[in-house]
Amino acid sequence: MQPHIPYRSLDVGDRADADERGAAQRSVWDLLQMGDLSRADAWDAYRDNLRWVLDDGVAPLLENIDADRVVLSSDHGEAFGEWNLYGHYRHVPAAALREVPWIVTSATDSGQLEPEVEPEEIHLTDDTINERLTALGYQ
Repeated sequence: MQPHIPYRSLDVGDRADADERGAAQRSVWDLLQMGDLSRADAWDAYRDNLRWVLDDGVAPLLENIDADRVVLSSDHGEAFGEWNLYGHYRHVPAAALREVPWIVTSATDSGQLEPEVEPEEIHLTDDTINERLTALGYQ
């Protein structure tokens, strides 16, 4: 789970969502920009998602692998009104979007978790990998 929208603690739509009439719902960013959601409430929702990811995703991983060096990072940031931007955009040099965390730590396997299913080996062609990266906006 990414720590960005949708925020689990806010019951609002996403620009990609639509109601039964097909009208787009207002996103967190729309509400924030129009003043219908405070910056503090938006940040609280962001932090709630981040805590959720760290506590329920990253922490169990760090307790169940052995690694001298583990890097935690992100693919992008989000703007909460900086440069009058809300959300995240490609090709915008705003620090809020470009500067991402880079945390170096370690991990020790406590043996608490045992996988129930052996991971299936997946083989992808370079073309498939490039298509997927392009669809995500990375190429």
